[in-house]
Amino acid sequence: MKNVQRGVVWLILLSLAIPLLATPSTQPAKDDPEAPDAKQLAAVAESLLPSSVIVEYELKYDKGEPPYLTGWLPDADYRSRALGDLVRQERPLGVPGWALSETEVLTPDPMIHPRFVRSIHVRAGKRRVKASPQSYGRDNQYAVILKTKSPLPGVTPLKFDPDAEGPFFSVNTRRSNTVWSTYVKPSPGGVMVRKDAPAVTFTTPFCLLIDAEGKPVGANMNTHLLLGDAWKGDPRKRWTWISAEQGGALLDKIQKHAEKGLLRVTLGFRSPRKKESRFDFEESSVTEKQVIGLLIADRTILVLANLPPKITARLDRIQVHTPDGKTLDATFAHTLKDYGAFTAALSEPREGVVSLSAKELLPLEDHFLPGLELRIQGEKRVAYVQHRRIGQFYPGRRGQIYPRVDGPTGNLFLFDADGTLLALPVARREQVRQEDHSDDGPRLTAARYLQAVLAKPDENVDPSNVPLREEEESRLAWLGVVLQPLNSELARVNKVSDLTRNGQSGALISYVYSDSPASRAGLRAGDILLRLHVEGEPSPVEVEVESPGRSYFPMLWQQYDKIPEQLFDQIPRPWPGAENQFTRMLTDLGFGKKFTAEYVHDGKVREAKFAVTQSPPHYYTAEKYKSDALGMTVRNLTYELRQYFRRPAEQPGVIVSKVEPGSKASVAGLRPYEIITHVNDEPVMNVKDFEKYTSPTGGGQGGGGELRFEVKRWTRGRVAKTTVDAPAKTTTRPTTRPATEPVKNKNTP
Repeated sequence: MKNVQRGVVWLILLSLAIPLLATPSTQPAKDDPEAPDAKQLAAVAESLLPSSVIVEYELKYDKGEPPYLTGWLPDADYRSRALGDLVRQERPLGVPGWALSETEVLTPDPMIHPRFVRSIHVRAGKRRVKASPQSYGRDNQYAVILKTKSPLPGVTPLKFDPDAEGPFFSVNTRRSNTVWSTYVKPSPGGVMVRKDAPAVTFTTPFCLLIDAEGKPVGANMNTHLLLGDAWKGDPRKRWTWISAEQGGALLDKIQKHAEKGLLRVTLGFRSPRKKESRFDFEESSVTEKQVIGLLIADRTILVLANLPPKITARLDRIQVHTPDGKTLDATFAHTLKDYGAFTAALSEPREGVVSLSAKELLPLEDHFLPGLELRIQGEKRVAYVQHRRIGQFYPGRRGQIYPRVDGPTGNLFLFDADGTLLALPVARREQVRQEDHSDDGPRLTAARYLQAVLAKPDENVDPSNVPLREEEESRLAWLGVVLQPLNSELARVNKVSDLTRNGQSGALISYVYSDSPASRAGLRAGDILLRLHVEGEPSPVEVEVESPGRSYFPMLWQQYDKIPEQLFDQIPRPWPGAENQFTRMLTDLGFGKKFTAEYVHDGKVREAKFAVTQSPPHYYTAEKYKSDALGMTVRNLTYELRQYFRRPAEQPGVIVSKVEPGSKASVAGLRPYEIITHVNDEPVMNVKDFEKYTSPTGGGQGGGGELRFEVKRWTRGRVAKTTVDAPAKTTTRPTTRPATEPVKNKNTP
């Protein structure tokens, strides 16, 4: 048996380097005459081969999804996490293990969901024995003990000597050049001391620890050990374990608890207006979203949806689907300022509240934790429970600590054993959405941070990210400037190359609207807007604007008559829209938000203080009037239209926004984006005037007849004529009895 294992699996690698900070009691000195040499270590490793086995996981796809790791293994073959190649190549996932008894094997815990596992076998030489999990390391060991269906043939179970003295060595098995190989080296070594945590020393991950004579002393399924002798002895007795039955019962309990408290939520949105710019996000056209909601109080649900203000503005329906088949309506409450979620009030109370834990996560590193991966697929809530472990932590904004868990975490919820939520997937909301720095994806976040925020809603909500009435949906902020993007040449000519990264940021002010925030602050055409310093934001916001050609279509007016009326709805607007990269950013900041603009005036850097201000009506919020009789819609001229068409406020005009094919307006030659200045020689200052002069039931031509429009197409004027029908005359129907016949009272005999 030993010869078979030697031929298949072993390669000895010796490293005698003494790790930094190693203590004499745990490391052999270079000149220690009793330290084993390479030949002796090779013999030690060879003597342990009968106790070494390979665990083979036969994997499969589930519902078309490939298997993946949620644990950590030291083999480079598994670092991709995705294991679909193993299934396609018809080979098992191999994991090293050590025989603790004839039917028990200690092995690293790969944490693969059972739905992906077809079978588990333990290979000893050429023999394979079926196995199943018996228990899992509970506190800080990435370990599982497998129970084989029958005794392992030809293996020698390990016998641990907790009284053995150092020096000690680590023995671990992993692939080298496709061959299972055994490595031996001095261990443990190095010391790490942390505040409020016990000191540890480091070892090779997933190893057996032996003395110089090759006697097993202990084992380790992590990267470090506590200082002292606590690690010595049989892992079955020295470590804390949770049995497979206990673990399964705990996961079932969490799944049932989460079924009541983690719910599918349907968000309904008004149909959006026609997409006019790239600042309409991809989800701007969505009219329904299926998301996850947490029942955090009997009538309050926390909806995990990172909606930008423009999308929230269209929200008009929230429906919560419960496990008993009910659909409950909910009313929007408020959006969280720093997290991608909002709260809503349920129409009736519900049981199954999910409590948010106030625990620090750092002490739970490496612990066995119930995890639930929850997905909304179509209109179906799909949940998978599995134990997970927090392997590391990383710092985030304002010193917050985020857990790092192997495997997918975008839909992962971590619980304590009592069902309290420890961590949940939620996006960190960026108040300033900059293309180069925004990270809108959900990240696993300690529940205690959300608990603190929800406890003080008045301090942690975004008042500008709320549902709006349809007529308010397209409201925008403004500064009152028209901006031109810089380039390297413009930056050089204006002597701002060093302030704009050679023209990559910043914008030239080409026009300032009168009586605007910019005008009142003293900004002028020719100034260079550099960056904004937003109240509460740690970093400045670089001013960036898109090239003009990306937001509108310069009209070829001379070819306008060649456009078929069937394509009128597809004609892009010819002017730069009020919504652009800059005004969208200001709008998302929220009305009333204070900021300081840094700009260059006459070669000097200056500052001006502002508060985000709502703009006057623009094209998409302008008052409009639809004439069914003429088959056309007109809108008031707004500030950006008057600037583009060079029409002062005192000059009359309304703009044609829609012309129906085959209508009287179309036959008369009227086209979208033309300006009607007069109707029958009467000046038209707004849509109310237009309605007055064209409506069959209004003044002016109320009796019907010819309509004569004075029209401006860019700078050229012309007259277009059509007619409007007079309103139909109404007649009085005769009563059923002659007017001379008296009406009898019902009491008259």
